[in-house]
Amino acid sequence: MSNLLRAERYKLLRDPIFLICTAVMFILGFVMADGYREAANGLDSMIPVSSISGMFNSAVSDISLLTLFIPGLLALGLGNEFSQRVLSSEVASGHSRRDIFLSKAIVNFIGYNLVCLVYPVAGVIKEFGYFGAGDIADNCLNILRTTIYMFLLTGALFFIAMAASFVIKNGIAAAIVTTVLNFGLMMTFVYAKAYTWVTYIHPMYNLRIITMTGGSTFKGAGIFDIPSIITCLVWIGSCSIIIWTTFKKADLK
Repeated sequence: MSNLLRAERYKLLRDPIFLICTAVMFILGFVMADGYREAANGLDSMIPVSSISGMFNSAVSDISLLTLFIPGLLALGLGNEFSQRVLSSEVASGHSRRDIFLSKAIVNFIGYNLVCLVYPVAGVIKEFGYFGAGDIADNCLNILRTTIYMFLLTGALFFIAMAASFVIKNGIAAAIVTTVLNFGLMMTFVYAKAYTWVTYIHPMYNLRIITMTGGSTFKGAGIFDIPSIITCLVWIGSCSIIIWTTFKKADLK
């Protein structure tokens, strides 16, 4: 298992798509950072940008549009491993399918979440001199809370991409299906706001709520957001079941 994790990490860190995506996210975060300074209340009046953590929350809230495309890139890379017989080689080398599944899920979950994290971090780096450290403990706790939920909720979208890859076994087709599914979820988020129970199925809606309730005062926000945790567990759990039941029966040639 440890060898597979190292191999997956090595492969991901040398994947040109992953590296280009990371660079683009950093550039976007750096360029867009000025907007959070200029807007008195950020891009949403419920997310005050009066501190570095408020700016971080606003930047994380804006990630929702970018996550329309990033999971598709994950699906493209992982789906190509089927057509290029990478998984067949790993199975033939004696690795169990369970270890292969877990190693790919863990590395891609962490790796692509870090890509998303680059966007707000780039903005914080650029504007730190303007906002200053402020209340260090409060800002750090606020940023930590938002980061944890960002990993969980955007990670749910990445599990959708992985499920599409394992089921379809073709990079381009999996990328298209993933993007269409994410677009459908996005439309649900945009047009079904009146129906709260419907919008809660979208991980990005929950992330937006997290960034709003975090605001600039962590002490009044609370750590646990039950709807977000349930949404995350349902998506990741369902996709994991789909991936595993498909992969353990797949005829790899």
